[in-house]
Amino acid sequence: MNARERSEIRDSGFGREVEKAMSRCAQRLVEMGLATTKDGNIHISRCTVATLERLELERVGQQMAIERGLTYSTTTPGL
Repeated sequence: MNARERSEIRDSGFGREVEKAMSRCAQRLVEMGLATTKDGNIHISRCTVATLERLELERVGQQMAIERGLTYSTTTPGL
């Protein structure tokens, strides 16, 4: 398979859908302030994964608390 054939595969069908999904994800990270754009490229900070994990834990914690009629509060590691 040559470079042209790989490009055709990437730009059609499933490859195109993956590219669109990655683009939407990158744009959402920019909207959330977790990434920036410069010269047409997306730059993601090193702490982005940790930040996303923390946000997801808080979201799920709040959802579980609501379902159980409880109050959710965050904790600080080591306390």
